[in-house]
Amino acid sequence: MKLLIPLFLVGGMVTPLSATANKIQSCNENCDFTSVEVFELSGVPVDTSTAISKNIHVYRVNLLDKVEAKLSTGMDKITTTGEATELINSKSVEERNHYYRLMKAGWRNLIRADYFGISKVPAVVFDHKYVIYGESLPNAIKIMKEKRTKQ
Repeated sequence: MKLLIPLFLVGGMVTPLSATANKIQSCNENCDFTSVEVFELSGVPVDTSTAISKNIHVYRVNLLDKVEAKLSTGMDKITTTGEATELINSKSVEERNHYYRLMKAGWRNLIRADYFGISKVPAVVFDHKYVIYGESLPNAIKIMKEKRTKQ
């Protein structure tokens, strides 16, 4: 049995909570959810075709680890700061900027997961209020719709 958890548990009840977050555009076209946020590992495909939401965001929570591992290639042989500087400067500006953007995205993903208190992946957050753990996006949508019809 999969669990639908309010982001801020109140006696284990599934009730809407007034958690404030970044402003999200309201849905104008038959949308089921104002926002859907998926927290998943890099390399795991996320099927967004069944999500009826104007705002779907996918956060790869291990992106920073992947980038750091890639950037660390060859660093084990370096013994001085000068050698490290030389290795870094041997990369093109475009390549360095690319990794800089990936690292910023990795930190942003972790901060977002921390904001919602995400403790494991996969996790799907609906409307900044509810999180479903351990399900793919299509299954999480199905569970959320079922919970809404029961309330």
